[in-house]
Parts: sequence; structure tokens; C-alpha cells
Amino acid sequence: MPISYTQELPCKMCGKIFIFRNYEKELFDHQGFSKPKLCPVCRKTERELREREIERIENEKWQQKKLEDKKAFNVLLNEWRVVAKDDIHFPNDHVLYVIGNGFDLMHGVRSS
Repeated sequence: MPISYTQELPCKMCGKIFIFRNYEKELFDHQGFSKPKLCPVCRKTERELREREIERIENEKWQQKKLEDKKAFNVLLNEWRVVAKDDIHFPNDHVLYVIGNGFDLMHGVRSS
């Protein structure tokens, strides 16, 4: 008959006593972890807080990248100039005509 291993441990977060069972010890040992310092409820709460913080940081990075891209686009946009259709003369018939689909207007590009 296998020896039942249970240990009562105090949670460092909430202070409550929780039971650390044999199968949990084997799992922790197999994964290379030491005895838990937090109860299962506090571990879950801690993990959720960590995941939310990572998500918040990633969102801030994305917002910053989006702002930088918008600034770079506006710099390029200011460098472009609008040319009247009548001012365009081509020396041969090899011309590509681009017909807009509204994408330029949707993004505020004055292309008409």
C-alpha cells in the first residue's frame, strides 16, 4: 500500500492553510518546482493577474506602434503632391490607369 503524503502549508498571500497532497508533490517534483508557497486559489489569481499585465503591456506596445505608423504615414502623405489630370502627358500608349475603389478617400488621401 503506497504511503499517503499530505502536508499542510500556509499560503503566503492569504494566510490560509492548504493541503499539499502526494500526487501534487509528484507533479511538482516532475516539473522541477519546489513546494508551492500559494494556495491553489491564490495561484490562479496570481496567474490571471500576470496574464492581464502581459496583455496590457502588449496592447500598449501595439498602440505605440500604431501611433508611430500613423505619424510615418502622415509624413509621407505630406511629401506627396496632387497633380491635375490635364497636366499628365505620356509619350506613348503604355499607360497604366488606376481606378480608385474608395480606399484613398477612406484614409483621407486627397487623390482626386
